[in-house]
Amino acid sequence: MPSDEQKKRFSETMRINIPRPAEVSGEKRKKIVTKKQTKTVKRASKEKAAKGPSRYDALLQSIYDAVLITDLDGNIIDANVRAEDALQREKATLCGLRMADLIAGFDKSVLQTIHDNADQPRFTLLEAYSIRQDGSMFSSEVAVHKLSAENEEQLCFLIRDITVRKQAEEAIRWANRRKLESLQNLAGGVAHDFNNKLTGVIGNAQMALRALPKDADVRDDLLRIINNADEMAELSQKMLAYSGRGHFLALPVNLADLVKDFETILNQKILPNIELEVAADVTVSQVSGDKGELEQLLLHLAKNASESIGPDGGKITVTVSQGFFDDKSLTADYPDEKVKGGYYVVLEMRDTGHGMSEDTLSRIFDPFFSTRFLGRGLGLPAVLGIVQGHNGMICARSKVNEGTIFTVYFPVLEEKVEVPKPHRTYARPKHGEGTILIAEDDRAVWELAQLMLEQTGYTTLVTTNGPDCITAFRAHANEVDLVLLDMTMPGMNGAEVLVELRKIRPNVRVLLSSGYNEKQITKQFTSQRPDGFIHKPYEMDELLDKIGGLIAD
Repeated sequence: MPSDEQKKRFSETMRINIPRPAEVSGEKRKKIVTKKQTKTVKRASKEKAAKGPSRYDALLQSIYDAVLITDLDGNIIDANVRAEDALQREKATLCGLRMADLIAGFDKSVLQTIHDNADQPRFTLLEAYSIRQDGSMFSSEVAVHKLSAENEEQLCFLIRDITVRKQAEEAIRWANRRKLESLQNLAGGVAHDFNNKLTGVIGNAQMALRALPKDADVRDDLLRIINNADEMAELSQKMLAYSGRGHFLALPVNLADLVKDFETILNQKILPNIELEVAADVTVSQVSGDKGELEQLLLHLAKNASESIGPDGGKITVTVSQGFFDDKSLTADYPDEKVKGGYYVVLEMRDTGHGMSEDTLSRIFDPFFSTRFLGRGLGLPAVLGIVQGHNGMICARSKVNEGTIFTVYFPVLEEKVEVPKPHRTYARPKHGEGTILIAEDDRAVWELAQLMLEQTGYTTLVTTNGPDCITAFRAHANEVDLVLLDMTMPGMNGAEVLVELRKIRPNVRVLLSSGYNEKQITKQFTSQRPDGFIHKPYEMDELLDKIGGLIAD
């Protein structure tokens, strides 16, 4: 049975990742690997030859991994057959080299780290690229420990080719990315259609409410319908957030100030027996973000932490800091993402709750996954979508009974962002004047918009696809005051239709309508941009204000 110390040696490692260097020509490699043998290497080789085969030699040759034995300076003095095969060199050649000739990036600092940990009951584990005779490299895992015998100390390097494992890991990452993209597209599509239907539900209920006398018995019923529909719209917004297409308005934001200003609300949302500590460095740079969405992110994370802690009480710590992170350090936390080194503002939320198992941790961002009986499983997926919508990164660390840490990286805002000017305020007339061309494929939405506008006094024209919208506008170009344009329609999308409308009449006012967020949608507009945007589901007053404002301008 292995001793406790032996078990500890195999269970604990000091890990070092050495990234793949730029390719070096075979000729240069040849120069690198033709070093003269040191006196130590020569003496050790001669002594072993004189002694003949031993149990040590038999054991060395029986090891499945490539094994290299070196002196404390990294000069190779012995090797097994596996090492000859893996590195494409005969033993005699290997014993004339140093580890720096065989491991890309193996320098004095790596050797020093190995020595610093050599006396600890653990291996030093390198993940690096090993160099073959022809200069080609393969991904390898190198376990290093010190050998002490017969008053002599040496280093033992066990090299394992992990190319297949790396390929399998990349395949899993690719599959996970595809799965995430598919789920996000599904959530975004469902939420978009859901918002269309909610536009009809909320709008028609409001229209009915307006038509009723103030003392009508059914007013309360209609108000409940509107309130329930608003809650459904919030649920839809979470699905859009998960898809990365939430309703974002990106402006310069100081995340530290936002957290401090939001501290009181966070305290109200968590259980009363939980202590909330905020440590936010107000000198951090600004990030490009939607204040409302970032507040939702904080709420979801705080709610998750509060529920994890439960009635027994505990502590939630929120910190905001800034730092420079290179590609290597970011890749360690985000192996599944394409990372870019640079300056980031870091939001961290730490709790003292029950923590999570590895299986639970791997599924927390899956939509509708919840460990709680009453959970809907959309809080953390929404957080993921909000982070991605802000070009950030998020990771979670947790162990059972050891709490959870969520770390979010937001890229520092480097370029100047133009803050949109507020629309000019105006007094909306009691009766609308003008002709509105509605381009909307969802019957419930265009019927409602038509009813709202005509009841206010506008004249309307209705089309249900892109080509028909262009045809109708060409026929009534001089009459139409504004086009209410849906983004997603059969035949042509809103961006394509807008280009054609402006060819017919360059100064036509266009109000774009969509269930997706404005930032996501307007990326599709290049040469021509709409004059305004309204997010579904919208209310009658909002629609009339938007249209009236654009026409008045």
